[in-house]
Amino acid sequence: MIRRQELQELLRRELGGTARYLSLYLSVDQSVAVNLNRGFEKAFKTLVREVEGSLPAEEKESFAAAVRRAADFLSEYEPQGKTLVYFADGFGDWLWWRNFDVDLPVALWWGSRPYVRPLVEARDEFERSGVAVTDRARARIFSVFLGRIEEKVQLAAEEEVRRFDGAGMDRMRSQMNFQRKADEHARRHLKRVAEELERLSLSEPFDRVVLAGNREAISELKDYLSERVGRMVVGELAMPVDAPEAEILKRVQEFLCEVERKTETEIVDKLLTAAAKNHQAVAGWQETLRAAHEGRIHLLVYADGDRPLGRQCPLCRRVFLDESECPDCSVSTVGLADLLNAVVVDVVNTGGEVEQVLGPAAQRLKSGAGGIGAFLRF
Repeated sequence: MIRRQELQELLRRELGGTARYLSLYLSVDQSVAVNLNRGFEKAFKTLVREVEGSLPAEEKESFAAAVRRAADFLSEYEPQGKTLVYFADGFGDWLWWRNFDVDLPVALWWGSRPYVRPLVEARDEFERSGVAVTDRARARIFSVFLGRIEEKVQLAAEEEVRRFDGAGMDRMRSQMNFQRKADEHARRHLKRVAEELERLSLSEPFDRVVLAGNREAISELKDYLSERVGRMVVGELAMPVDAPEAEILKRVQEFLCEVERKTETEIVDKLLTAAAKNHQAVAGWQETLRAAHEGRIHLLVYADGDRPLGRQCPLCRRVFLDESECPDCSVSTVGLADLLNAVVVDVVNTGGEVEQVLGPAAQRLKSGAGGIGAFLRF
């Protein structure tokens, strides 16, 4: 996992002059045949060859030194999860790495700051979700984030809770008493589940909540949720309380993926409508870049798959599509290998959020706005 504070610290890192960072995203998933027998080290060497040939002569020595340090790291590294993310500066003074349980695009970058766009996009795609799996007697509450599931709470009703069936007057009265007690224990249990969800949503803030388990229990549980947690509920899933964690994770991720695609389509439709009315929104590269430079972006929205080249002023750091000279500083701009990464960094550093859209939403944004736009603060 990566905390937002960690991500912001990475975003703030930038070296001046010719100093550079090595950024590596490497697939280490041991369920993939090419990664077995340390095949990921061979993949790293291939990535290095693809980058080193395009470097200017003055950067080759520091790049080679950074590559040697990364190779030494990999020689002792024991693979975990699906993706290794590794950042190091060219001086050898700073190193940051994490394992992630999701697939991230394989890449090696050499630039003036860590290449963080894939991490930002992963946080957007795999938001932290609270999952309550419950029936009228038991409950388990999980946190799901970046492909990992973690059980936080287990709860059980004070006494056995079940439905009673039978015949005969005396038996019926007895069963009615038992049922009333069972219903009361179930209500207390579900109130505790709602209280735990509230507590966890404050200590480990969720972006979304999924209610799962027995349909009857879910229906009752919703009555006890706080208004704040209730607004985060995005849907329900029927499953047994004792379902294996791997099954819960799989079903929740599939469900959340569907929710994310639907949400993205709604966001793009709202963005294009607002931009057409000039109502605190812009669409297209030129207007979005201008708004990013002015620190006005509340939510940056862009289509997946795009990695356009661009240019940047070495003094004020403003980015452009193709300006050869900065209009503010009157100096020559320098080339950027990934214009979008620079925009994402600027937006997050000024307190904005980002939303990468996929599938139909991405196609709609590309056809309607060249693949990018933003909602504005002012």
